Amino acid sequence: MAKLVETSWRYRRAAVYIALLWSFAVITHLAVNGADTALTRAIVDTLGWVIMFVLGVYVGGASWDDLNKMRYGRLPDPPAATPGAPAAAPPFGPEATTGPSPQDERG
Repeated sequence: MAKLVETSWRYRRAAVYIALLWSFAVITHLAVNGADTALTRAIVDTLGWVIMFVLGVYVGGASWDDLNKMRYGRLPDPPAATPGAPAAAPPFGPEATTGPSPQDERG
């Protein structure tokens, strides 16, 4: 399961990098080649907000993910499948986490 977690962050990072590079490329193109019009300024302003939003969500999502890992631990790796056997269902409920349950924290 740890590979699944790392893989999902690989795709998240790729999406963030693509969004940021595209935004910076458009802003650079408009700064070099664009006319000084209200539309150009609006596009640059909007892309500035997009950059701030993408970075804020990325950092916030990473912090939330780290907090959940510290609070509940990682999910255990699934048992190795034997050839021909049906796939095991992922753990659900209290046995799915390695950390304390929410009830333990409440008292």
